[in-house]
Amino acid sequence: NLSLNALAKAGRDGDPYLCKTANRVLLKAIGEENYRRVVGINDEQSDDDKSIDDTVEEPDLEGATKSYVKPNMDTYHWLVDIYSSSGDTMYIKLGTTLLKKMIEHRLEEQSRYLFREGSTGSFAPSTGTYNNILRALAKKDTDNKSVTDKNSIEMRTEVAKEATTYLDSMVRHETSYPTRVTFIFLLQLWRKSGSTEAGEYADEILSRMETVSMYQRDLKPFSNGYMLALECWHTAATAGYVGAADRAFQLVRVIEGKSGQELISDDQEEEDTEGTSPNKRIYPLMMKICAATQDKRDTPRSMAIAFDVLKKMEDNGMTPGHAIFLYLYESVQNFLKHHPGEEGNDLLREVFASASKYGVKAPELKNRAGRNRV
Repeated sequence: NLSLNALAKAGRDGDPYLCKTANRVLLKAIGEENYRRVVGINDEQSDDDKSIDDTVEEPDLEGATKSYVKPNMDTYHWLVDIYSSSGDTMYIKLGTTLLKKMIEHRLEEQSRYLFREGSTGSFAPSTGTYNNILRALAKKDTDNKSVTDKNSIEMRTEVAKEATTYLDSMVRHETSYPTRVTFIFLLQLWRKSGSTEAGEYADEILSRMETVSMYQRDLKPFSNGYMLALECWHTAATAGYVGAADRAFQLVRVIEGKSGQELISDDQEEEDTEGTSPNKRIYPLMMKICAATQDKRDTPRSMAIAFDVLKKMEDNGMTPGHAIFLYLYESVQNFLKHHPGEEGNDLLREVFASASKYGVKAPELKNRAGRNRV
């Protein structure tokens, strides 16, 4: 375990070769038969291009014989750490499989009344074990900035859904309680999923975060979590979720209510309890969500929200820039695409008149909107 610990610390920058080294250490410690039951993989098969289902077998934690050293919780924790830090798709998948087995084994121990007061589960995953996997999944997901392929969206959605279920087992034990980064990684996964469900799951994750914060003094609601949730609603709006702009606007109102009270900025020190206003960040993002709304049923509401947000910015003494009026212009255009008529000229004149007050000219808006569509 000390050897695996050293390899885990050496692999922070991500090196798949360390996975093979860890496997060789494990092979010597527990023997070939147990090694194949626990790891279920040949080193020669560690290829990012191969199908994970073809190369990874289900680890058998309880089936290991006692011919050699018997692996314990630390063994699996460091293996998950090493695999998840590799950046290799197959090893990340293997780490995820090991984590699921650890969760299952702990539940089995509880159901069989094998837990005794003061004892620890032999394969009990800690907060760090969960976060290592979530970090790997979120980091791997940042390779592609946009997701349009249907199969990729489905795959990422399933990964995000499974990762979100980890919260159920994490909150059962004090040693595995979720932390701030747990929620950040989950929201990042949904933000990049390309799924219509991203916003709904983001709201659920925020709700879980607020619940956990009631029992964890170190975990306070923080602005980056709410911003990521809004970005998830942008993902949902782009994917065509009906009502995304309205749901996002409800979240904006929640954030406004928390600003200056308990919402903590990400660059504030822990002892600083004075809240911060994230309005400079949430209003432009809300406008972006309105501009991304294309569905005919949604465009009247999203356009109205865009005008409301512009007024909020002005009321708060904020200076709208080119991007804000571009989003407003696109929101109006999305509405007019489905609802053409005399009203259109009045709406566009209102946009141009507001923009001109801040030095943004109508031709510039039209040109930039045209380039965005291309």
